This record gives sequence, structure tokens and C-alpha cells, in this order.
Amino acid sequence: MLDPEEILAKDERAEKVLKAIDSLDNKIIKELVILRDIQQLSYEEIAKKLGVEYSSTLRINVRRGRAILKEKLKDINPFT
Repeated sequence: MLDPEEILAKDERAEKVLKAIDSLDNKIIKELVILRDIQQLSYEEIAKKLGVEYSSTLRINVRRGRAILKEKLKDINPFT
């Protein structure tokens, strides 16, 4: 069971992650990251939802978004 400090730290990390996602400049990459990592859609579901063909471009853009987020969030320790 988490104590109040752990709950607060988890909430603060979640808020930082959401702010980092919101700050992504490329709207397409932002949408892909949200669909894949927040809504947990498969790449096939994302392609269908966006009305595009499933291709490696979807996966590449999600990876780009994740790399940008990793850099923005490098000061967050996920184990605290």
C-alpha cells in the first residue's frame, strides 16, 4: 500500500508527463503518442482511427515522440 508521500509523488510524475506530452510541437506525433501510450491502441487501430494505411511511419513517429518525451522527462525518477 502506498503512503501519502508516494501517492503525491506518483501524481506529480503523472502531471509532468501529461504536460510534456501537451508541449510536443508536432501535433501528429502528439496525437500518435496519446493514441498509442495513453489510450493504448494498437498501431492497426490507430491507422484505422486516423484513416491512414498502417505503415512503419506510424511506429517511427511514435518512437520519435517517445524519444522527445524521454529527453523532456529525464529528471523524473520512476522509482521514487
